Amino acid sequence: MSQPGIFTKSNLVYIPLSVTTAHTLNFIFNSPLSTWQEFPPKLPTSVYSSIFFIPLLLFLSLSFEPIQTSKRFYTLLSLALIFVSIPISFRGKYPPTLHNVFVAYGAIFGLKMLLFLKSNQKFH
Repeated sequence: MSQPGIFTKSNLVYIPLSVTTAHTLNFIFNSPLSTWQEFPPKLPTSVYSSIFFIPLLLFLSLSFEPIQTSKRFYTLLSLALIFVSIPISFRGKYPPTLHNVFVAYGAIFGLKMLLFLKSNQKFH
């Protein structure tokens, strides 16, 4: 009987994603640079980009297999909507040259995510 290896497709995404998520949350809650007088707080660019790309990486890791259940579909839909809403939530906090890149990525990849969900909805 073969045992699943550590280097499967999903593990290669989950492990770095878990490390990135832990690093980001550790910074947000323990750094004096993240002020909570306003929400969402102004974060360093590296943390903002990590928060921005986490839903995209989760979406990619969960879409390796066909969508066969409604739970998987709604999870992927939630991730796509979160990915699109992050640049909207952080508007006005970063220079326009930086933020416009995140808005463009959010719009392009968010649309691709939604089109993927529309064309791969096979559950009953």
